[in-house]
Amino acid sequence: MVDLEPNQFSIKVKERILNDFPEWRNYWKIETKELTKEQDISYIIFEIPTPIKANVDSDLLIYTMDEEITVCFDYYHSHFDDWKNSNDYDGNMAYYFVKNIIMEKVGVISYWQDYKWKGSSQIIDINNYQPGFKTIYNRIRIRSWNGSFNIDRKIV
Repeated sequence: MVDLEPNQFSIKVKERILNDFPEWRNYWKIETKELTKEQDISYIIFEIPTPIKANVDSDLLIYTMDEEITVCFDYYHSHFDDWKNSNDYDGNMAYYFVKNIIMEKVGVISYWQDYKWKGSSQIIDINNYQPGFKTIYNRIRIRSWNGSFNIDRKIV
């Protein structure tokens, strides 16, 4: 069974994103994913072109699958329950993460063992790149919206 219309959560998030970033009006579309042989779901995805200086493998993506918001940038992604809380500031909302990426207040770091991805996270201080999780790595890759954080470094 295919429902080609996204759910109310997706529609509400799309409207809120466009309210905050009206210049992104041409960057959203509806996608459908097969959950099971009998069930497909539709959701909204924004694909925001990243400045060339960012030198990322994946542009800024925001999508609304599974009643949550996922924000992706380069090799990192994070999940959020809401776009923005209108009652008070909550730094754990998707809007604030996206805004901080665009303002270059936060970047993303990925950890690699040679050419194998081992994990990724957000980074604010590029001089403190230790992961907040256990992993073995010998290379880091840091990316930011305008490229001012960008680093590709072997770790010995």
